[in-house]
Amino acid sequence: LGSHAWMWLASGRKDWRLLLGAVCRESWPDLFDCAAIAADAASLADSELLYTTLNPGEMLAVPSKCAHAVRNVSQELTIAISHNFVDAVCFASTLQDLQDALESFLQRRAAGDGSDQALERLSEEHLEAPSAALLASAVHDPG
Repeated sequence: LGSHAWMWLASGRKDWRLLLGAVCRESWPDLFDCAAIAADAASLADSELLYTTLNPGEMLAVPSKCAHAVRNVSQELTIAISHNFVDAVCFASTLQDLQDALESFLQRRAAGDGSDQALERLSEEHLEAPSAALLASAVHDPG
């Protein structure tokens, strides 16, 4: 998604992988799988993979269009607050992402998918939760 994001961790621990400088594409290797990254090394040559662990009380910012992966790693309850936001830097790319998602949604609807099924398929394939929620509210038919 074209938006920026941040996460603040209240409890637990989360491991993060951030892929900086990578050219945007539809799919990425599992950023926690060294073999998958090695197999895709040629296309990631100009990228930098960062590893970090987010601990309670810490915050992490994720820049626009930064491929990333995160997972909970503590045995205790993990509680985090996160937020996606759009500013002048990423407005155009976020708008384009939403337009692309709407076009894909409309194509799925024309092919016979119901609204819920079309949104679910978009979410499974590439649409992140904030965009899915925005698109769902935009196409919701209250009647």
